[in-house]
Amino acid sequence: MAARADLPVQVMDRHTPIEPTQTNAVVADYHMFVNDGRTFLFLIGGTANCEITILTPGTVDGLAIADLVFDIPLGATEYRIMGPFPTDIYNQSDRKVYINWEDANIANVKVAVIRMPT
Repeated sequence: MAARADLPVQVMDRHTPIEPTQTNAVVADYHMFVNDGRTFLFLIGGTANCEITILTPGTVDGLAIADLVFDIPLGATEYRIMGPFPTDIYNQSDRKVYINWEDANIANVKVAVIRMPT
């Protein structure tokens, strides 16, 4: 498996609008981000449906929690927002959420991670 690349987490501020820093989504580059339970994932742009998987490391009564899979229709000017991600379900041991890009259609998709203020 490819090494995971950290996505920058931007913190919203009640008093100042932010313009999300966007990172290209690349199938070969699995991503991760630090998650505190108030973090959202934004997908922006694209040309067709794309599929992403949010990995879930935990178990309940010895049964694996199913990964969260999104099949997302994205046109050039569309966006989708996902989250927040409860830490006890989605965080890996390093306190990060792991994302796998499963579809070559993400070639024009950009991703941003935003944390809501407390």
